[in-house]
Amino acid sequence: MRRPLPWFVAGVVLVAASMLTLYLLFHSQDEWNADVLRHCADLYGGAWTLPPLPDARLYGGIAVVLALGALVAFVVAFVAAVRAARHPWIPVTAVCAVMFTVLVGGTGALMLDAPTDRGHGTDGSGLPCPEG
Repeated sequence: MRRPLPWFVAGVVLVAASMLTLYLLFHSQDEWNADVLRHCADLYGGAWTLPPLPDARLYGGIAVVLALGALVAFVVAFVAAVRAARHPWIPVTAVCAVMFTVLVGGTGALMLDAPTDRGHGTDGSGLPCPEG
């Protein structure tokens, strides 16, 4: 634990992976909404059924776990940098990174309560069709 830089880099990689997971979730939700919107007339005519929702709980859980790993890495980097006193920029950067990681992890945690019923849509407000 004497060297803070590897821990800091590990934290950056983990928070980037957490952000990528959330991006993939949001992208798949946008694709789902676009697909439903393209087939609205068929949906209400009974000629098309709703596809399964993207698993927001899985993506959100992965994002939270990765963010927690990043948080641990940043705290270890902070403690190691304070003890070593060789890298004065790491403690300040680690504190900023911890705040950002909490934001990303919080966003992932919100996804754990995402709707699971297709009729509620990806955000719980219903289907994106003009008919309701």
